[in-house]
Amino acid sequence: MRTLGFAPVQVRQGMKKAPDGRAFAMHEIRFQKLGTAWADQTRELGQIVPEAIFRNSHDRTSGADMGAGLKRLVCLNGMTVMDSAMRFAVRHTGRELTGNFLNAVNAIAGQFARVVDTARAWQKLELSSEQMRQFSQEAVRLRGTTIAVEQHNVLFARRPLDRGMDLWSVFNRAQENLTRGGAQGRSPGGAWRTVPGIKSLAVDIDFNKKLWAEAAKLADTVQSAPRSVVVA
Repeated sequence: MRTLGFAPVQVRQGMKKAPDGRAFAMHEIRFQKLGTAWADQTRELGQIVPEAIFRNSHDRTSGADMGAGLKRLVCLNGMTVMDSAMRFAVRHTGRELTGNFLNAVNAIAGQFARVVDTARAWQKLELSSEQMRQFSQEAVRLRGTTIAVEQHNVLFARRPLDRGMDLWSVFNRAQENLTRGGAQGRSPGGAWRTVPGIKSLAVDIDFNKKLWAEAAKLADTVQSAPRSVVVA
């Protein structure tokens, strides 16, 4: 990766219940490309940095693949891009391993501008109160919790920078509150419960991808909606 100008910035590993299986658990390595406008710019709150993400497990319970992601520096929450055009399977056996891996890395790097442009486009899409309500409900459903979390807890802004009704701000608030945990709601029995943070790497990846896909679907809806024309 260094020969292609990438440097590792984060490593995560999943957990296996059996001690002898931990060495074969799913693992994830996130890389940032050096010498780019994103890597060289002064780090600021809210800055978006694209990353190449490699995932694999040595016991082959999950296939190796390379994908694109975004790092939002304000809270360091990595968001996985769902778009299938930005994910590439990598065969990790056989003589073609190196070539397949390098091809995937180069393909992902070529998509970085598109990923960042998507995030910036979402910053310009203002949502209605009803759209935010529906998105928060869908986010809770995708999280897979039985706790009925109300919209104001799903979309609670942990910092002034995240306040706003644009899709990017709403997406980030829902992503952080349901991934890190802390959002409160009622259990099926009526008791107050707190949504726990996600500890499983596989669950974290799955939730991030599904939430990104849901936001992308909402973006298409907002962009295709007819705009009212004010006649003077």
